[in-house]
Amino acid sequence: MQDAESEHRLNPPRHRFFSILLAAVLVCLLDLTGLHNACAQSVDVEQSLTEDRAVQRPLLSIQPWRWTRTKLIRTTKLIEDLTRLSLGTSYTTIYQIAPAAPTPHHTWVGSLDIYGAWHLVDSATLGDGTLGFVYRNRNVWAPLTGNQLAADAGLPWGINNSGSAAYNRFNQVWWQQSLLGEKLVIQAGKIDQTTHFNTNRVASSDGRDFLMQSLVYSQTIAFPANGLGLNLRYWPDPRLYVDAGLADANGNPDRKPNDSIDSFVQGHYFEAFEIGFVPDMKTVSPALGEGHYRLMGWHTAEASDHGAGSGVALSVDQELPNQMVPFMRVGYCPAGAGRTSTEVDWGVVSVAPLERSSDRLGFGATWAKPTAPSTHDQFAFELFYRAQVVDGFQITPDAEFIINPALNPNSNFQAVFGIRVRAYL
Repeated sequence: MQDAESEHRLNPPRHRFFSILLAAVLVCLLDLTGLHNACAQSVDVEQSLTEDRAVQRPLLSIQPWRWTRTKLIRTTKLIEDLTRLSLGTSYTTIYQIAPAAPTPHHTWVGSLDIYGAWHLVDSATLGDGTLGFVYRNRNVWAPLTGNQLAADAGLPWGINNSGSAAYNRFNQVWWQQSLLGEKLVIQAGKIDQTTHFNTNRVASSDGRDFLMQSLVYSQTIAFPANGLGLNLRYWPDPRLYVDAGLADANGNPDRKPNDSIDSFVQGHYFEAFEIGFVPDMKTVSPALGEGHYRLMGWHTAEASDHGAGSGVALSVDQELPNQMVPFMRVGYCPAGAGRTSTEVDWGVVSVAPLERSSDRLGFGATWAKPTAPSTHDQFAFELFYRAQVVDGFQITPDAEFIINPALNPNSNFQAVFGIRVRAYL
């Protein structure tokens, strides 16, 4: 981000023209809506922009691909210099097959994401103001969606977090204001609450890490679909934060703005509070790395697809020697407002397997008590390897194993094999 003085120097008429033009385009696009209200792949805009631009260590160096990607990145950098709009884009496709499930037993989904953070306010008095957005065009090229294949296999949650039918829409549009030297961050608008609460360094995105939905966020939590909401995060200390959120429990990303406002003012809310701690583990042992410890409490009013309920959730990840990161989530909701009432997720991820800092190798497992009637406890686990093939291009073979599927009493075991391909700028 440029400082205030350089921003004033970048404010000739041409700069103002580009800003106004882009604002007009964004406002027009906000009227695009999708077709279905279902689960959506989580995208943390600012984190994605940072990770996509990080130094990579690919397996191959293909000069035509590198030249093309370099030119495209320079174009986005030019846009950022002219307008202070940081843009990113990615295309993620996931193919999965469950050989023992009823035919047709495969799914194939592709999602084009365009996301950005537009830094519009830079003031010593008002702080920094940013307009963020995620636009997605999703297509399904198979007879089944991911949610349908999960149901056929008997898993009480998704085999991926991209299991909805096709749509195109803005999944997120929000304003973020940073105050008090960025100690206080306020975000309001169409928000994805899964990017704020119960996150995890190595288990929060089916576009980058695990596919299985329980290894993206705890299924005990009745997160609403992306609707109107408000979040406040305060850092009283660089290693401690508190986060509070309020969102429409009946959120629907397909609604027009006026309909979203009408739904929000009806007063059926999802409320969450989280305390996060980022300790300096070097004081414990020089061999320890980055760690995150998060404790969340939440409540939801009765909504169209679930009853009222409250719960607690813990999310932990801690880097150990050799760049191994074990993680754990524990969730509990006695009212059963989510897909599970009790859930434990755990595993370990190598963030630099074979000394390759752009690759990841992961194992994760889930034990849970589903809330669906007449079901038994569910245990499932997953393995994946994410390979950085070339700059901006990843391939991830993946396998999920479901022991005694809770929603398929006629099966003792189901396996779901898949591959994810992600290209990004």
